[in-house]
Amino acid sequence: MYQQNTFVWAKQTKKAVAWPAKVAQKTDHIPAKPLGDNYWLYFYGTNKFDWVDFEQIEPWEENLARNKTAGASQKFASAVTEAFEEWKKESGGGTVNVKVLPVPKGKAARKKTEESDSRFEKIAGDVEEDEDSDLVDTDKILGFLDKHLDEVSSKNATDATSEPKKRTRKRKETNVISETASPKKVKETGSTKKKIVFSEDVKSDIHTVKPFRKKIDATNKVIGFIGLGNIGKGLVENLLRAGHTVFIWNRNPQKCDEAKKLGASLAISAADVASHSDIIFCCVSDQFCVRDVLQCTQGVLNKMVNGKGFINLTSTDPTTSAEFNSHVHMRGGKYLEAPLLGSKRDSEDGSLLVLTAGDEELFREAESCFDAFGKKAVYLGEVGKASELQIIMNMLYGNCMSSIAEALALCRKSGVDRNQLISVLRHSDLSSPFFIEKANQITGESSGFPLQKALKHQQKDLKMALMLGDQLVQALPVTAAAGELFKRAMSWGHEDNDVAAVYKAACL
Repeated sequence: MYQQNTFVWAKQTKKAVAWPAKVAQKTDHIPAKPLGDNYWLYFYGTNKFDWVDFEQIEPWEENLARNKTAGASQKFASAVTEAFEEWKKESGGGTVNVKVLPVPKGKAARKKTEESDSRFEKIAGDVEEDEDSDLVDTDKILGFLDKHLDEVSSKNATDATSEPKKRTRKRKETNVISETASPKKVKETGSTKKKIVFSEDVKSDIHTVKPFRKKIDATNKVIGFIGLGNIGKGLVENLLRAGHTVFIWNRNPQKCDEAKKLGASLAISAADVASHSDIIFCCVSDQFCVRDVLQCTQGVLNKMVNGKGFINLTSTDPTTSAEFNSHVHMRGGKYLEAPLLGSKRDSEDGSLLVLTAGDEELFREAESCFDAFGKKAVYLGEVGKASELQIIMNMLYGNCMSSIAEALALCRKSGVDRNQLISVLRHSDLSSPFFIEKANQITGESSGFPLQKALKHQQKDLKMALMLGDQLVQALPVTAAAGELFKRAMSWGHEDNDVAAVYKAACL
């Protein structure tokens, strides 16, 4: 039996790799406990909790070496680092009782390979053991994780070729997607400086320290950033942690305080940002604000000269984005639309999906920036293509959110336990992290729907989808109904709450 605050290795599903976790404190708002012997666990490096069956939990000490088989991913290495650091703080010691598994030979090695990856057994075997005990120094373990991380990532490509049946995970890359057979190579402007970045500690929703590691080739171009709201703040902080030089401006200068502490320079206007920067990012609430940023008296266009780039991160309809492109080109600048997919938490974690279209040279110049705040950036071609794809993705998001809200509202009306629905959903073909997270957020509604994406922004996205449908004479009846549900929630004062608050409008 595992007590509260016990460190363990746990699998969320039987076929998943074991992950560093901890038995968490149960509260009044967690999902109902499933049948059987289950424990409420926090999974390090994921910012997630879940019920896990006893059979899928393994002791922390005895399974360290074997569970390092999942270390081929940077996310796993960060999770292990986070868990060990917290373990050291709580235990007050520098060692942990570990049974280091020997490296098997001959037939035994072939049999053992089916259970674990020999590369990581070798890492465990390389850790120096104490002559009088089985204690292994945790600082050495953490050192070995850092030492071998790059080696393991580069070796994945070889493993994928020689052992096609093994699934490997590759280091994140920035890809180019186009309709041509092979995109033209663009001569890079400006040199780059290589830097391995270990971010500052980031506080998560549950008040735990969550370190992460990224290897970034930070451009030496000066970056300007306009708009430090819910999403922009996290983007700027990740740009700074990656080693970029950043000038910032926001209508409310108080929102710039954290970025200034991390080394950002505060400009006095949008035009001032443009005058000091080579690449200007704009991340504001809507496309009307983007127009103001560009065209107002102290706007970016006043300082937009040959060679400067303007990257619009704000959700914008294709027609308006084309208008912005024309204005920037008339001043000799380069334009790239780069709408984002993800939440506030994703912006803080550097795991957004970035859709881009427009000037391909500017896309290349800004790659290190996309690497800093995104998990992937894709280039889609001419201006408007990224905007259209983001509108469609956001439409799907809003429709799914409405379906979740209505399903839980129907549970409430019919007397079906909402937690039972979530439990069944978790094991069905419909199960997904998005469905489970939002359903749990709704069942724990007394916590006030912690903000990840504002409801008013989702309603705007649905409106843009309907406008695009009108232009293309495409019927969108489901989206129209979802839009009405979101408008009702806004009329009841939930516009600044998370999208999960649409559940309130569904409960008639």
